[in-house]
Formats: sequence, C-alpha cells, structure tokens
Amino acid sequence: MHPGSEGLGCLFASVRSITARFLLPAALVLADCAVARDATPTGGGRLEEQALLRILPLTNGLTLGMTWDEVVNRYGSAGAENGGAGSQFRHVAYRDFSVIIDVLSGRVVSIRLGAGVKLAGGVGIGSRWASVQEEFAGLAEGEDPLQLDLRGVRVSFERFGSEVSGIQIRRAEGPKASSTAVKPRALESSRIWPLSNGVAVGSFLDDVVTKLGPPEQDDRRHPSVRSLRYKGIVLLFTTQDGGFHRALLVGTEVKLACGLGVGSSEEEVRRGFPQVREPIVGAPLRYAEPGYEARFLVREGVVEQIELRRL
Repeated sequence: MHPGSEGLGCLFASVRSITARFLLPAALVLADCAVARDATPTGGGRLEEQALLRILPLTNGLTLGMTWDEVVNRYGSAGAENGGAGSQFRHVAYRDFSVIIDVLSGRVVSIRLGAGVKLAGGVGIGSRWASVQEEFAGLAEGEDPLQLDLRGVRVSFERFGSEVSGIQIRRAEGPKASSTAVKPRALESSRIWPLSNGVAVGSFLDDVVTKLGPPEQDDRRHPSVRSLRYKGIVLLFTTQDGGFHRALLVGTEVKLACGLGVGSSEEEVRRGFPQVREPIVGAPLRYAEPGYEARFLVREGVVEQIELRRL
C-alpha cells in the first residue's frame, strides 16, 4: 500500500458520507420542487389564481361566501335593505360597500365596493382605469364594464372618464341576467319576462351590457340611478348594487314575453292581461306580478309606452 493511502481512503470515505448526508437530500428536494412546479397551475390557470389573490379578501376583510351572521357580527347592522317576502336575494347596503345575500344559502354571493374599501391588490373606486387594464392584462374582457371571470368569481369594473367608478364581485353561478329578484316559479308563468331582448327582472347591469353590447346612451348624472338607453328601451339600475330597478319600453323594437309592446292596441292589452286595472280614468293601465308592476300608457286606444317597475 502506498504510504499515506490509508489516510486518503479515510478522506474519501468522509467525502462520501458528507455527500450522502447533504447532497443527496438536496437533490431530492430539487426533484420535489420540480414535481411541485409541474403540479402548479400553468398558463391561464396560474394567471387566474394570481389575479384572484389581488381581488379577495377586500381590505376590510369582506369576501364571498361569508354568512349573513358573519357580516352582521363584523360590520354591524346595515343602513338599508331591499328584498321582501318572496325575494330570492337580499340587497343590503353599508356605508362603504353593499352585499347581496342568497336567501336559500344565507351567504354573500355579490359585493359592490364603495369609496372606502379596496381590492386586496389596492385597486378601488377612483383608481386609474389604465392601471386596472395593466394589472389584469390578458384576463379582462370588454371595455366598460371591464370583466374578469376567475374560477367561478366574476369581477366587473366600471369607469367614468379615466377613473374606476364601480367594482362588483360576485359568484359566476350567482345572480346573472337570467336570475330574478322573485321566485323562479313566478317567471315561468310570466307574460312579461323575459323581454324579447333577453332582459329579465333582476338582471344586473354588467350582464345586460355583456348581452346587449354598448348602449346608445349611458347617463350617470343621477347619484343613485344609472340609465342605459338601447333601441326601443331605457333600462335603469341602482348605482349602489347595479341591480335592475326600472325599464321603459319606448319603441316597437322590444316586446314583452307575450309579444305585446308599444303599438299594441288597448284591446289587446286588456285581453292579454285580464287582471289589468285603471286606477283613474286616463291613467296608465296597471298589471302586477310578484315583485314588479307593469304600467301601460295608452293614448287613443294604442299603447305609447310601457313602464316596468321592481317593487
């Protein structure tokens, strides 16, 4: 044996021992990281996941899925509430935000931000519109409202000029254009809804714009009502939660579910709606179904305008 080989052998053995103790586990860790990386959502899925983390929870801790009891315990009693007996959803307004509660589940299915609350990433009312477009580039659809669909969560951004003027977050399976503020059974037998353009009682503003496209006019001058004008119809939504409030059929382009509309005769209205009443001679004919009322303005035996109101 060469002199000193015994010492070298001990040195090599020590190196092998160190390698087994430290380098091999490190290699296994790197392999595990590679597997974890492969298992992580890639492409659009990863972008959606990251975007959702910049949406919820809000800066005040509010998030979708909270129960009504949790909301009350955390934020106190609400200032205003809409949705009476028979309503599928309760619209509840606080100072800095409003929520929609699904009556059946008792959980928050929609949130609308006020000026005092921001998304998890810092975007809020008054933020630059360009910054929203940049932050969610590749995921956003449309222009106004700008809309994101992120793993069952739908986020809509509205703007006024170059600033964000409205933000609504809701479950994609929650209240949509086909959803209603009254029990679905009432709509199944309705002679009013849905209208011939697909709008139904309970429609939300962003769903209407998605369905019908940009309006001919978008009036935001009133602090509590936003008015969209399309051919033959004017739709009014509450600025607080973006929900349907009132509609005016002013042209022949849009019809009720039964086919009647502006230009129909008074006789057709009375025949189609036997329950219609005339409170005062010359006043609009009124017809009510659970959750809303229709008023037919008749001049010289012909319908000139139809007003639909949510109750």
